[in-house]
Amino acid sequence: MAIKTLFLIFKSYRLLFASSLLLDCKKCLCVFFRFYHQRFIKNKNFSQ
Repeated sequence: MAIKTLFLIFKSYRLLFASSLLLDCKKCLCVFFRFYHQRFIKNKNFSQ
């Protein structure tokens, strides 16, 4: 019984951890894409 409870707690924590990791990755990707996009636009403007 205790092992089952621990397993359930572990599973829920793993889900929380995975979702928070995904959120962090999305944030990082958003920041990276914004930064890259800005640099790309600047480079385009310079070349014209």
